[in-house]
Amino acid sequence: MEQLRLELDALLAYEAEGAPLRSHISQHDTAENPAAFLFQVDRRQKAQHCLSKLNINGIVSKESKVILKECVSFYKDLYQEQVVDESAFDPLFDGLPTLDPLARYRARATYRLRKRRGFATYE
Repeated sequence: MEQLRLELDALLAYEAEGAPLRSHISQHDTAENPAAFLFQVDRRQKAQHCLSKLNINGIVSKESKVILKECVSFYKDLYQEQVVDESAFDPLFDGLPTLDPLARYRARATYRLRKRRGFATYE
């Protein structure tokens, strides 16, 4: 009997968790005005994913123009072509296995053949 009462309490608690959402949805009759409900949900999600303030060199800015300018500048710098010191690669590649000349030739020939056929990937 006690086990049955515990299961019933758990079921009622589960139903109660979903009650606010069901109440909110029932206020918006989807047959009459689904767009208003969906626009409201969309506005709420956009507000949650909006950058409302940004720390720029220790100064917190809330102005959208300043935030936009800083974001554009950041991504321009991030994707700008930069000179790379190729001598820094040597220590990284030392000791890696290499192909002998015949295996390298075969691999390139296979790649060119696959590329001509429309499959430019190695297996």
